[in-house]
Amino acid sequence: MLVLPSLLLALAPQGGPNVPLRLHTDPNFPSGLNFGDATGVSFGDFDADGWTDVFVFSGGALWRNEKGTTFSFAWDANTILTQPASRYGASFGDYNNDGLPDIATEPREGYADSCFHLLRSLPAVPSFLDVAGFPGILDQQPCNADSETISWADVDGDGDLDLFLPIYPPAVGSIDNKFLHNLGPTGPYGEYRFSEQAAAAGLLVPAGNARPEGSWFFDSDRDGDLDLYANGGLYRNISAFDAPLFESLPPGSSGIRKRTIVDEGVFFTDFDRDGDDDLLISYTGVQGIRIWEARGDGSYQDTPTTLIENYQAGAGFGLSAADWDLDGDVDFQAQDTYRRNMLVETGVAEFKLQSHTIDPNHTSSATVAWGDWDHDGDPDAVLGNGARGGWLYDNTTYDAATPPEARRHLRVRVVRDAPGVPRGLETEYGAAVEVRVLGEENGPRRRQLLSSAAGYLTQNEYALTFALPPDPDPADPRHDVRFDLVVDFPGLPDQGWRRVDKFVNPALGGIDLAALGADREITVSRSGFVRLHGAVLPPAPTAAPALVTTGGGLAVPTAAAALPDPLPAADPWWFGGVEIDTTTATGPLAVRELIVDGVLGDPVPTPLGPANLLVWDVTVPGSPVLVEHGALARATGANNRRVHLPVDIPLAAGRRYRIVARLAEHRASPLSGPLAQGAFTTTGGLLFHDPNPATGAGVEAAALDPGRVWLAARIDPAPVRDWVDLGNAVAGAGGAPRLRLSGGGRPGDLVTLELSNAAANAEVKIVIGSSVRCAPAAGGFLVPQRQRVVGHRRTGAGGRLVLQGRWPAGHPRGVPLLVQAVVADPTAPQGVAASNAVARLGE
Repeated sequence: MLVLPSLLLALAPQGGPNVPLRLHTDPNFPSGLNFGDATGVSFGDFDADGWTDVFVFSGGALWRNEKGTTFSFAWDANTILTQPASRYGASFGDYNNDGLPDIATEPREGYADSCFHLLRSLPAVPSFLDVAGFPGILDQQPCNADSETISWADVDGDGDLDLFLPIYPPAVGSIDNKFLHNLGPTGPYGEYRFSEQAAAAGLLVPAGNARPEGSWFFDSDRDGDLDLYANGGLYRNISAFDAPLFESLPPGSSGIRKRTIVDEGVFFTDFDRDGDDDLLISYTGVQGIRIWEARGDGSYQDTPTTLIENYQAGAGFGLSAADWDLDGDVDFQAQDTYRRNMLVETGVAEFKLQSHTIDPNHTSSATVAWGDWDHDGDPDAVLGNGARGGWLYDNTTYDAATPPEARRHLRVRVVRDAPGVPRGLETEYGAAVEVRVLGEENGPRRRQLLSSAAGYLTQNEYALTFALPPDPDPADPRHDVRFDLVVDFPGLPDQGWRRVDKFVNPALGGIDLAALGADREITVSRSGFVRLHGAVLPPAPTAAPALVTTGGGLAVPTAAAALPDPLPAADPWWFGGVEIDTTTATGPLAVRELIVDGVLGDPVPTPLGPANLLVWDVTVPGSPVLVEHGALARATGANNRRVHLPVDIPLAAGRRYRIVARLAEHRASPLSGPLAQGAFTTTGGLLFHDPNPATGAGVEAAALDPGRVWLAARIDPAPVRDWVDLGNAVAGAGGAPRLRLSGGGRPGDLVTLELSNAAANAEVKIVIGSSVRCAPAAGGFLVPQRQRVVGHRRTGAGGRLVLQGRWPAGHPRGVPLLVQAVVADPTAPQGVAASNAVARLGE
């Protein structure tokens, strides 16, 4: 569990304890907006206009978001479906990759309609066709089933959304879980088809486990693919491409031990902000609401009930979570209770009951979905209460009078690229998004998971909302908090670790919140494209498609065996690590993440400063060299058994490196070494005593173990160390001006700028910044946040300009420098042409 430093506590917003929700009213709904009968509530953008809509399956009503002003009734599902006496929830998921989300429903046994329905969105929105009964689409339509909280995800790396239906087992009178494997466009006319494969995929309810209520796909063991929580336990993903397969982990392996107790909602979130995805469960009976804390290695441990004030209050029906007070830590709701996470306020991750003024008739059996429907920056809520209706409540943290600098939010939308769908597909369920505030290397993590399930019978808005810390210098309106944005996309382990960050697209590095203005939404695609304010910023064309993990990664819990506990170090001078050989590399490499098993010891003095993580070049016998940027001081949480640490450490080809950590506790993972992994070879592991770690002699002399490793590294096999073309030129008389830069990266390095294809003898201004802004200008976009302008330059008769300068002293490492040229050109749409923008990270 993470305890926040006193500085952050001082910066924490102070305010009343009440839940900031108020019944929405507007001229169309002066007494409140009731979406109708709503046992479950789903947010989803059915018309793909960028404004999240609402569907309540109980009443069959689909409502259109009128661009954040109000909602209007759009479609009645009862025009194509039988309306039974009772229905539960539904979930949006674009199963056929056409850019229009479809809808899957949760069947309930014992009513006029007890079947699963798959409502395919038709081009003439709002219009849907139920295809679940078409044998050519679905080989088995689940009927007479009790299902709750269905979940979408691509579990087998084929790019198509699969669907899991948690269904009561035969022991309690139903038909057991169903898993609909998406076969892609394999029908005779290109229709997307499904095959029911729960038994073959290992996803039936294990004997002795409770019936399923909540479910959630996510990467529990951080190996890249999506595991599943349902019916009291974890299923580990062991799929191959287009071949789904899971194994059920026993409690001894997962650490989750209340498998026989029914839950009424689950939510995975990093409640203590240590970088791991913890499990929040609302149990039935006296077990109440509990937190299973992630230990970082795919296993979990129970936490004291004292972490949740009156942990039995509100338990047994419904669960949702969101940072509704926008202080940076996640809060939660259960039935009629709301609890605030006090981590930022007090430094301790514990949940306190909060008073509220919500109508009691709207909370008696509340299932709550969260979404910033009006784009004002705070998460609003729809409270589903069955026949008592689904009511819209506005979050009052921000209102029309809140100035932009006081709004601390960021919206992140993660998409899959698709031909003909410029906005991208909202199908990346299971992705993990992290906002890394500069200067907080050992501070609290800001990590969220994208899931189609959101607790119990609900679905939150697809875009994720983050709350950022206060402005470090409110007196300077030009600048604010700066951060990197990182997205880990799901995929199979043998496809590599798919990460999109500033090393793939420098637009994601060093983003200044002040540069974003009022529209705080950033879209990140799987291929690395970034969309901001309507501008599309392409990635580096040579960026590696995926990171490679040394040794294939560390050991994870399996159905056959739990992970052993880490062992205490024999003495304070114990080090463990891994050796890699880059002889096969054809160019530079870089370490992007270190994964350490056990607990890090205190930093020790080194030539590069105090460090407990060290990267040594041991290529030359007797001359170990501590690698530049290869000495880091990091921390692990008290309850972590494994920690994932972002780093940026350059490596060279043709060398031998030993990456080691000072360990207070350690645990080995098996390796069949030496293991060739393309640009490098993992040769073995190290565990050794070294009372003089600053010299490197101990690490060089340590015996290599080809059968075990004590940490792993995610390696970028082709790091980009050059200028990246971010596009967005505005054409003039001769077409689009072309800007190329070469050199630079380090203070004092020579930088050459060459502008071509511009108007002849034209005035030029060079705009320089260190964050993207993408401000509309001259019929296009000025990409850099303008911090410096070099003016009084002119092109020659051939429309060309060449300048030279030096990389600026003091420019931070890992922060981009962005450059774009603006050219006076009367033939351009607004009298001004612009070059493409270019960016390079500081080294």
